[in-house]
Amino acid sequence: RAVRAHPAADLREHTRARVRGRGRHALLLAALGWHVRAVDRDERAINELQTIANRLALNLVTNVVDLELGQVDLGRECYDLIVVTRYLHRPLFEMLIDAVSLGGVLFYETFMSGQERFGKPTNPDFLLMPGELRTLVAPLEIIKQREGLFDGQMISSVIAQKTIR
Repeated sequence: RAVRAHPAADLREHTRARVRGRGRHALLLAALGWHVRAVDRDERAINELQTIANRLALNLVTNVVDLELGQVDLGRECYDLIVVTRYLHRPLFEMLIDAVSLGGVLFYETFMSGQERFGKPTNPDFLLMPGELRTLVAPLEIIKQREGLFDGQMISSVIAQKTIR
């Protein structure tokens, strides 16, 4: 899995801060005062993230969760912001949309077709088709969307808000 040196551009633009490495978005948001829950199936990465958060006295809770094992209970309308980057598991979108609170925002950014020309991932199962992300986040209202070549990678991203139940 590719790891970028900085948080996703749109998230960075809206927060005016930088954090590097794994868990960078979770650390960034916690440092800005958000109460953060970070999940990943990699126990070592989650433990490292929790250690960093504890050292910095950040309000960040981590859980080892494999989001690809059937129906994962993320809760219902309990998150004001959900951030997913560099990850694609299409069946997860229904659960993400359910978990976003009314007025809450889903920030989703991952690779799209054409990325195979620039590096991994190359498997079409992990690459969005043009316009696909817009469909996957429906019925959320798209605030901002971008697709194309950014920083040498083919990227599709949306910032979408839940305006109706």
